[in-house]
Amino acid sequence: MVTYNMEQAIALGNRLVMMRKREITYELSGQEKQDTEVFELIRLFVTDDELLLERIS
Repeated sequence: MVTYNMEQAIALGNRLVMMRKREITYELSGQEKQDTEVFELIRLFVTDDELLLERIS
């Protein structure tokens, strides 16, 4: 399943994969996936530089 809903990504399936520019940047499964919270996924995916660029644009 492909989803942009972080809560669904954590709750459903047995593996969570985050991608950027067609490459896997982060992968979780098992208990590690279940213990992860949405804010942690967002922190892993978004860098401070990207946030700054979005605010300027």
